[in-house]
Amino acid sequence: MKTALVILCRNQGKYASRIAEAVKAQSVAPETVFVVMDRPDILERSKVSGAYRDIPGIRMLVVGSAPETISRPPMVPNVSPFCAGHCRNLALEMLDGYELIIFTDGDCIPESQMVESHIAAYTEGGVTVGRRLEGKWLYRDQREAYGARPIPIFFKESVSSLCDFL
Repeated sequence: MKTALVILCRNQGKYASRIAEAVKAQSVAPETVFVVMDRPDILERSKVSGAYRDIPGIRMLVVGSAPETISRPPMVPNVSPFCAGHCRNLALEMLDGYELIIFTDGDCIPESQMVESHIAAYTEGGVTVGRRLEGKWLYRDQREAYGARPIPIFFKESVSSLCDFL
């Protein structure tokens, strides 16, 4: 199955080395690992790209600017928000032809079976959702412990429009 793992990050370079090691340790490796950096400064860009450079199939995208319209204004004045939806949509456009695209955040260390569990739960035309195992990790160490499961989709106009709702 043609699978991509997309890591979305904004100012989360301090986790990049740990995430890169966890990606290398996956029980089933994704064909492509796609890191999307949202408006990084030069130090962040260097830190993130250096951490992931040894991963086979790595692709990187630097998003240089926020979209012209953001439906929700920034909560803090003069602070630019993380445009995760915009970054997901850009990644989807560039990953045309993949059967399964797995998204995770730039501050989450994936468990070694993350990709494998999504592949096992995937059904054609569906979406799988993985969650942190709240009782085990309590969000303290940024571990993504997946129990991936399929969820039904009741409409499908385009993958890009679905992305905004996930």
